Amino acid sequence: MKAEYKQRLQLNWTFLEKNLNVDEILEHCYERGVLVMTDRERIMGEPSRPDRVLKFLHILMAQPDDRGYDVLQEVLCLPDVGQPFIRRRLSETELPQKPLPEDSNQQLLEQIISDCFVVQKDSDCLVEHIIRIIRVQLRHQQKCLDIRSSDVFALIRSVYPQMVLRKHRKKKHVVAIQNCKVKPELVHVAESYDDEDDDEEYTDTPAPIPMEKISPEQVAEVMRPQLEREGQDIGMAARMEEEEIDGKSLVQLTEGHIEKLFPDLKMGKRIRLMDAVKGAIAELQKPPEIAIRPKKPKPRRKLETFRAFDTRPRATDVYEKGHVLPEEQSRPGYLLEPLHKYRLIQANDLATLASEAVQFAAACMNERVNGTIHFGVLGKCDCQRASQAGEIVGFPLNKQQCELAVTDEIYRAFFDEQREVALKSIRDPVYIPVVSQEAASAEIFVVEVDVIPHSEVVGNEAFFLKPASGKQGTALFRYIDGGPTEVFNKELLDFMNCKKQQTSHRRTTEQDTRARAPPSADLHRKLHGLLTDGNDFDVVDIFPVLFLSPLPDDISTEYLVDNFCCIKSLQPLAVFDFDPPHSDSSRETSTGLYPVMENHFGQVYEALTTDNFDKDSEENKNSENKDGLGKLLESLANSSFRPWILCNGYGPLGKEELKPTNWRSQRGQGFKEALRFYKEEIPSEKARILIFLLSRNYDVLLGALEEIFVKFPDQWILVAETEKVAKDLMAEVVRRMYVEKEAIEERCVIGMPWSHVNASIMKIFGYSVGTGCTLPSSTGSPCVMKERDKNGLPDLEILSMTQCTDEDFVRSGSYEEIEKRKRAMEEEFYRGKQVSWWNFFFQDHVLRRSQFDKFKDAVKAKLDDNIPDDEKVAVVTLFHQPGAGGSTTARQILWELRKEFRCCVVKHIPDPRQTCEQIATLRNFEEPENPKPPLVLIDNEDEEKVFQLCSYMNEKARREARDSRGKQKIFCVLVICVRMTVLPKKKDESKVGIMLGHDLEPEEAAWFRSKYEILEERFKKKQLSLHPKLLISFNILKENFNPDYIRRTVDEFVSEIKDFKEKQLLKYIALINSFDPDFQLIPISCFNVIMSPVKDKKKGSKPRLERRRHTTGDTHWEASLSTSLNVLLNRTQKRCLGADIKAVRIINNNLSRAILNNLCSRDKQTVSDVILEFLHTEIFRRSNESSVQTQLVKIVKDILKKRAPMKKGRAKFSPIILEIGKNEDFEQAAEVLKVGFNRFDDPMIAQQIARVYIHCSNWKEADAFARVAQDMKPKNSYLCDTHGQVYKEQLIGRWKECLENEEQLEGDKANEIIDIALKAIEIFRREQKLSDADCSTGYNNCGFFSELRALVTLLDCCRFLKAFKCDKGELLHKFLVNEHFIPDGLNEELGEDRVKLLKRLYHEYEKPMRRLEDEQIQLKEDSCYQYSPSYTNSIQERRMFVHLQECLDTYFGEDKDEVPAGGSPDDACEYRRRRVKRRGGNSLRSIYGLRDEENAAEEFGAMHKLIERNVDSPYCNAFDLKTILNITLARVSKADRRCLEEVPLERALDWTQQLYDKSKLDTFPYLEAFLYLVMFNWPTEWRNKQRFEMVPCSKIKDVIKEWKEAFQNNHPAQKEEEGKKPDRRKGTTLFFLGEGEGFEEIVFYSELQGFNRRHIGDSIWDTKVARTRLKRLKGTLLHEGKEMSVTIMSPKGSHVQLVIPTSYPIKDHSLWQKSVRFVLGFCWSGPKAYSVTRDDRMDLNSAHTPLNFQAHRRNFDHKQQKMMSQQAVEQFWIYYFDNQTKLEKLEKDLRFCSTKKQERALQYQKKRLERDRDLLVQKRTSVLQGPD
Repeated sequence: MKAEYKQRLQLNWTFLEKNLNVDEILEHCYERGVLVMTDRERIMGEPSRPDRVLKFLHILMAQPDDRGYDVLQEVLCLPDVGQPFIRRRLSETELPQKPLPEDSNQQLLEQIISDCFVVQKDSDCLVEHIIRIIRVQLRHQQKCLDIRSSDVFALIRSVYPQMVLRKHRKKKHVVAIQNCKVKPELVHVAESYDDEDDDEEYTDTPAPIPMEKISPEQVAEVMRPQLEREGQDIGMAARMEEEEIDGKSLVQLTEGHIEKLFPDLKMGKRIRLMDAVKGAIAELQKPPEIAIRPKKPKPRRKLETFRAFDTRPRATDVYEKGHVLPEEQSRPGYLLEPLHKYRLIQANDLATLASEAVQFAAACMNERVNGTIHFGVLGKCDCQRASQAGEIVGFPLNKQQCELAVTDEIYRAFFDEQREVALKSIRDPVYIPVVSQEAASAEIFVVEVDVIPHSEVVGNEAFFLKPASGKQGTALFRYIDGGPTEVFNKELLDFMNCKKQQTSHRRTTEQDTRARAPPSADLHRKLHGLLTDGNDFDVVDIFPVLFLSPLPDDISTEYLVDNFCCIKSLQPLAVFDFDPPHSDSSRETSTGLYPVMENHFGQVYEALTTDNFDKDSEENKNSENKDGLGKLLESLANSSFRPWILCNGYGPLGKEELKPTNWRSQRGQGFKEALRFYKEEIPSEKARILIFLLSRNYDVLLGALEEIFVKFPDQWILVAETEKVAKDLMAEVVRRMYVEKEAIEERCVIGMPWSHVNASIMKIFGYSVGTGCTLPSSTGSPCVMKERDKNGLPDLEILSMTQCTDEDFVRSGSYEEIEKRKRAMEEEFYRGKQVSWWNFFFQDHVLRRSQFDKFKDAVKAKLDDNIPDDEKVAVVTLFHQPGAGGSTTARQILWELRKEFRCCVVKHIPDPRQTCEQIATLRNFEEPENPKPPLVLIDNEDEEKVFQLCSYMNEKARREARDSRGKQKIFCVLVICVRMTVLPKKKDESKVGIMLGHDLEPEEAAWFRSKYEILEERFKKKQLSLHPKLLISFNILKENFNPDYIRRTVDEFVSEIKDFKEKQLLKYIALINSFDPDFQLIPISCFNVIMSPVKDKKKGSKPRLERRRHTTGDTHWEASLSTSLNVLLNRTQKRCLGADIKAVRIINNNLSRAILNNLCSRDKQTVSDVILEFLHTEIFRRSNESSVQTQLVKIVKDILKKRAPMKKGRAKFSPIILEIGKNEDFEQAAEVLKVGFNRFDDPMIAQQIARVYIHCSNWKEADAFARVAQDMKPKNSYLCDTHGQVYKEQLIGRWKECLENEEQLEGDKANEIIDIALKAIEIFRREQKLSDADCSTGYNNCGFFSELRALVTLLDCCRFLKAFKCDKGELLHKFLVNEHFIPDGLNEELGEDRVKLLKRLYHEYEKPMRRLEDEQIQLKEDSCYQYSPSYTNSIQERRMFVHLQECLDTYFGEDKDEVPAGGSPDDACEYRRRRVKRRGGNSLRSIYGLRDEENAAEEFGAMHKLIERNVDSPYCNAFDLKTILNITLARVSKADRRCLEEVPLERALDWTQQLYDKSKLDTFPYLEAFLYLVMFNWPTEWRNKQRFEMVPCSKIKDVIKEWKEAFQNNHPAQKEEEGKKPDRRKGTTLFFLGEGEGFEEIVFYSELQGFNRRHIGDSIWDTKVARTRLKRLKGTLLHEGKEMSVTIMSPKGSHVQLVIPTSYPIKDHSLWQKSVRFVLGFCWSGPKAYSVTRDDRMDLNSAHTPLNFQAHRRNFDHKQQKMMSQQAVEQFWIYYFDNQTKLEKLEKDLRFCSTKKQERALQYQKKRLERDRDLLVQKRTSVLQGPD
């Protein structure tokens, strides 16, 4: 109908509804052919006249031509109708002036023609097919236009004039359009139409199983549901199975057979049984997928979820074959809740699909209810058992054919006037893929058709369907009994009467729904829930890892900067970047998130590629390091830098982008290894894998997702801006079955713009301001360090000059914001959190302790360069008790000095060398020269790493000192906090450092009381969230660490903790904090195993919501701890994997001990019970040893083995072992250590077990575990030492038994003691070799000391041998020193072998003694050694060395100068050597140590006289020559004129030559041989004039080379080799070449100091003494400033050019390759050039003398040491035997005493003598044992 006619009818619609009498005109229209029979029936079926009018008008307007309108005009004027006024009204109606709808429809059709067809010569397209394609496209627009064949050609020609109408080339009877072709995307549709008459029907459904192959069991299985349906006894099926009725027999079954089979069955039941048999036969003839299932038991089928109604399928809308959908409904309910109908059809039976879809749609439209019909799902009518209904089967189909079939059926079945309504109500079919774990030959789908009969669309219509072609009538369907059902008669009439009410009800429901429509999904909340389960980030412990897809090509740097700042806040452990390099594409190479994060956000990452993780990659194959991958992984676990892993190419390394297939083969392995590393390092279920989909270019990422989903299930989150970006990836992930569909729905955040994602993540994790910092400079002008530079120093927390004042709210002066921050920081600090800079900023938060000013003065003195000049790294040590505020006080020092000096805190020390470089970078940042020293705080870090850091810094300080032109400044000042349970005495404070204890001064206590009152007042005003009594840390200090207060507080809070797991957690944390010497933070994730619920694997998978709750909420147990537990614990952060992770500990050690004691008393446990329980928990049984877990393991191992620092040295055992040993016993302590050893397999714990058994005198077990430890690390010299200690301590025990029992050693007992001693000595000598060879653990000289102690103990034991028992030592001395003397009977008693070994002791003890002696004089001890873990021990050992030397001298030395008569000349020389040694002439150190004695001249003269006789004898050896030269130099340094007369220089020159000749071939030559030869023979102007017989200059050159080799041979640990630790000690310099004549040309270093001890090191060159005494030589400084070329000239005029090293590299380039002046020093490793300058003036920057000789002298004999030496060493046996004699006399007197008073007096004397004896033995034992 023309648009004009339609418009006239529409404008008069209400008039016609009210006035048109349709009953009068109906028959006339029917007779004239305007209406057909079905039209008339549908009109008459309407219940009222207005409804009939509306139906008539709808039918009339839907007709394709104008004839209906013309007939209506004609009929209205008929006499029997009599309604001409209506015709007149229609004709006179004025139409509005606007375009007719035909124009827009015409444009739409032309657009469809253009979109679907193209011109192609000699191609034909059927007109019928063109019409069908146009209809489908119109259906997509929800339009219904009647397109006739005659209209097609006109449409085609209007768009494509080249096309012509003709007969089809193949099918001549069919009209086609020539030169027309369907576009490629629709070509398969056209082809299918072209061939549909010729092709056979395609089916994928297998043929039914032949009935003769169906077994009786299968028949019985099918019969049971049929019998149940008919109400029969299902036992009949079993009877039929017994009779072996198979499929063939079932077909032939008759009523006669049934009568015989069931004779008692009534007729009615027989009939129903026959019906059941027929149903079973029909069922068995169906395809096997439907009819017969395997008999094997199936797993429980999973319930699938519906696709969201009236939406296109998402990527996650996938069904799994065999799963089931919810039960289908039998009748409509809530009109907007869709009905679901299931139908299973044969493959490609599209006619049935279309027919049933239209019938279902019509039923829903009539019921006014939403609905969805699902094809490919078993419906109730498709299966035998109701339990099978809803099972997903799927079927293959052609989607385009299906869509056309449904469209055609809509056009065919619906009447013309309702066709458009149907198209609007019936949605296009959607195709849900069906996946299966079995391999599928073709894609299968479930087809779903949605029906939405909106009230505004369907109105009050009744929707009749046309019958199938060739049939008459109409059909109206309603939804009854679970499906569309045709209704007739009364039911039809009832519907026609009530359809208006149904429409009204639908309209009301829609309005109500719109009014209460739910808000749109909160994606921020979803993201927050996935990340932290909705908790605050501060209370949960998660480990984010970020994955980035490739970026779009058109993205800009500005966009990335604006929208991805969140990565900075997120601080991911690693970033896996799949963005390929873009060197030649449309995108700039600098555009990418990696350069953006570094250049714009100041972040610093370690750039890696997947190849770095692949052991077979070129990088790792070509690497010189064989374990490059292992070192990389170790570095990542400990590094401060987080990695940015470029997964698909990296431009700077020339790595190109790879396609997915090549990527999997070439880079996939590296990616898997990287992912495996983080899987192992991140605690279980704590990872958060964020996947940012930034573009649709994720082919490579897709291949990597499987690995991500497998390794991190339920821990990944996928984020995309739009569904368009993520759709294909999600669909492919589900299709490949990487994850379940529900997981995709739950864990994907789709639809947030990146700007919103950015804001959400920053809101969750906190926005990091990320400003740089302002630093002071040496010029006084501050400089700004940018954020990137600051982030490049991740080991340091740098304190800015403007710290805290940089914050926006501080600058703005916002009072509310400032007060809010002030209260928050104060409350956190008083609860026990570490002090923050804000607490100092607000001034009244922190108490200034009484020791603060003293501490600050000490630091300032160091910063002001008020230290010895040879110290470049100054150390101020603060010893503090746990909880006393040591860390706070140290930080307060930094805060007050931040504007004068650069201050920083060392956060952690992953690699001491790296941390040293970062401190140097901070020091030199924008400082041209001579920067101020930075102030560096090291707070309770690992001692070994601190020592290494100090060593590296000392090394770097010396090397950088040459860069400056002015006065050399100190490199840096270290403030080192050391936690000690018991502080040294106050009188020792000046020696060891500042001490801060628990005890408060009255003023300090008053401050706390006043502060508490202020806090109470704030709480009352609601300005404080917690009552002050809950601020535990504050109150403990306020109460001055009152034990009663701590106990009461602990009892109060512990009693409120009811949860067993929380108590267990608190107990373990209290245990760790009570006994960890370093009081380390504990990563909170370590306790996941014991705090998370146990998963019951037997119960199968949980429902979706329950599973979601388990996988998120339960992993964040730390967010739901009770209030009481939170009060006792202090939450903070610690560094791990390059990021800050959540950690916890109790506020202080006192509180933790109180908590542990409280819980132990409640559970009736001992400390050993608790530690054993802890070690047996699942925490240490997990296979996943992550970095976090490793930190806990390290802490626990420290608890078991690390000894706490004490006032002198270290405790004997770790605190927990001492506790168990004290309160239980040491055997139990050993059992605890055994469990720890079995758990951690640590040789150092085995070592501790051996030490405990040594303490228990369980020698067998001690030896066994010492061997175990040594076998595990055979090259570790310290473990070898422990093994030796087993025998040495056993030997000491035997010695003490001999003393106590005064027994005589003989026989086996004597042999056993000697064997024990010799075994100990053997092990200690092996230790010495290991120490020299081992460069990984630092230098260890314990083996030399221990050998000497074992030797002294053995000699002490020898006093009790039968041959020496009655002797006071003279006979034993003679036996040891006289190689020919052996007492009678000794060979028989001990055996000749043992006697020979004892005789060799005299010659063998010299080696360790000389080694230790040489080290003390020849090697420099750096100032950083004062913080060495063994520093206290080293002082004691230097003292002990004197004692050991005296002990050995009592056995080997001589007491008289006169040589006994009767000996050979050789024996006489040896006697004199022993006498010289006894008088202190062992070495240059001991000889120079005598210079300050009052009788030094006499001592030197006597020794000189003795040794000179040896020198003049033919039996002279190197020792004699070395000693006489040492004595001569010592006498010269004392200005002994007598010496100058007795020893002319010529004779000294001769001695140097002899010494060199006798020493050079020795295995360990005396270094004095080289030193003295070069020093005395160095050509000088005066010496050349004297014409002395000096060695040739060429020989000096050769000797210098041999000298260096000899130094490295004698001190192998000091070799400059790769892998050596920084604590390698340098050779000292004692002598310099001076001005003057003769011996005056030799200047001893101490002469330059005079009485001013401040002139040590560089500044000494500026003293008057140095200017006048030192000779300055000419030379040429070679390139790089490391060597000096100097020419020496012999008396005869020959020249030799020498190259000698400078003391340190001279970095002043202006001096290189130029003539300079220098001072010649004679180091123990060779000559060196000092004080290098351009001319004769002294330059403070170009020289350095490393020796602090006075520091060595201070360790020599003072009065206390002499007393100790006399009592315990020199005269021990005299005192001991005297004491024993007195005791024996007292015993006799006691027997004969006559009075009680006399007896009491004698008893008192006896006790005093016994006490003196015990004290004497104790002192001697301490000498023999040495320090622990």
